[in-house]
Amino acid sequence: MTISPKLKHTSKGTTTTIILVVYLTYLFTLVLKPFTFSLPISISLSEMYYYDLENLSTSVSSFVWNFIINILLFIPLGFLLCVLPKVSERRWFIKIILATLSGFILSSIIEFAQLFLPRDSSLADIIANTTGSLIGAFGASFYYKTLTGLIRRWWFCVKRGRFLSTLIVIYSALLFVFSNFPILHTDFSNWDPNFTFQIGNEPTLDRPWLGKIYLVAIYSVALRHKDVVSNFKVGPFRDYSESSDRVNLVAFYNFYEGAGAIVHDTSSFGKHLDLAIQDTSKIKWLTPNGIVFLEGTIIRSQNPAYKLFYSQILRYNRLTIEVWIAPTDLTQVFHDGPAPIVSFSRDTGFRNFTLGQSQKNVSFPLRTPISPLNGMYIYLFTKDNPLTTDIQHLVVTYRNGIEKLYINSVEIKSTILDASNNLLNLVGVGLGGRWTYCLLFLFPIGFLSYTALSRSVMDKIKVIPLSILTGFSPLTLIEIFQVLKVTRPFDLNLLYMGLFVIFASVLISSAIDKS
Repeated sequence: MTISPKLKHTSKGTTTTIILVVYLTYLFTLVLKPFTFSLPISISLSEMYYYDLENLSTSVSSFVWNFIINILLFIPLGFLLCVLPKVSERRWFIKIILATLSGFILSSIIEFAQLFLPRDSSLADIIANTTGSLIGAFGASFYYKTLTGLIRRWWFCVKRGRFLSTLIVIYSALLFVFSNFPILHTDFSNWDPNFTFQIGNEPTLDRPWLGKIYLVAIYSVALRHKDVVSNFKVGPFRDYSESSDRVNLVAFYNFYEGAGAIVHDTSSFGKHLDLAIQDTSKIKWLTPNGIVFLEGTIIRSQNPAYKLFYSQILRYNRLTIEVWIAPTDLTQVFHDGPAPIVSFSRDTGFRNFTLGQSQKNVSFPLRTPISPLNGMYIYLFTKDNPLTTDIQHLVVTYRNGIEKLYINSVEIKSTILDASNNLLNLVGVGLGGRWTYCLLFLFPIGFLSYTALSRSVMDKIKVIPLSILTGFSPLTLIEIFQVLKVTRPFDLNLLYMGLFVIFASVLISSAIDKS
């Protein structure tokens, strides 16, 4: 029996449309979902300590890697758009123009939407995405038969052998392990060196903190309780620049200048990280040391605070921040975060750490791989209103995944940055996180299960329910294990979403197989 060209064309169009819809679903999920984790930067920790602080440019490798990913992400879009029936009939340069323009428009929409999400939006991403669409369109216009021929031969070999069944088993086993056990550590491997260090505000100047500040010290160790007590006994008032009994200092500000627009770093580590006062009319110097934020301004480093990044802080993943402060009032807070006392950040969405005031409470968002880029997923914050308008000694420490807060030498709060950082928790909590988890990790099981079973089960009527059962089994086992391990009820929302996604993936696999 000979299949008519029109039927072949319709079949190809159906398959292309289905694949395009699935691709776009994945694309929008990946680019618009604010994931609750952030990956390490593309530079080894063993190399960080030895780089020349003056000539370092680590952002280049990170930018190139991000640019390449954005190109690869949009290559399928350009390819699939050129293969659509009504587009594929046009002349080659028209197809390329249409696909490239579509990629540009879609990328622009995505980048605009990311402005309202905790995601990084940039013109470079639009350029990379458009380039990817152009490459995909070029490949579809001139190498369609070669590329699709290679894919068909590879897919035929996969379906005919036992490799597909083995892949499903291995994939399901890995999904079970990663969904039930921690897969990321709470270190500083994802810190960004390109942020500035500031006191009294964020670089965006929209989160002013008002009050008196007498001392700021950054250490590359987690101070022991006896060291905190010792520093508390010294007090906030100093008539000299640095205490000789403070060890492992990375930066030290005692506000002893008394006048001017510069706050000097007097630690003995590395090149001094001096800070500039943006508007001296909004501050007042104190005697013998200290400064008052009368109105909203900022005291910040003029360049990225490489000194804080390329130090023993990241080598051993230990940190202490010590401040002597007296808040002007106890109402200072913002709807999505604290008023920053000290901050190593770019803005409210991207920070390495922030020690801030939330009315009468203290917050310490800290970026680790299990947190989003603003450090706000799991972090230390108080709820018992320990702050007053009196002069207080605040010390926060971090070591081995544990944050501690001391106020006037007394341990007030301790937080463990662990919280079962498995696969489900890392992609996000709530319905959005569950949808992302099911789409990213359960869809492939249902799709591949139908493909494998359709070649081995003679009764085609049984293939779809068997495929759904095969795809749903790993999620069921994951939930049973979680219920027994954490002693919680079944997550019905996750089960319902998982069943829906697997059912859809089986139907899509069936439709593609028939077409």
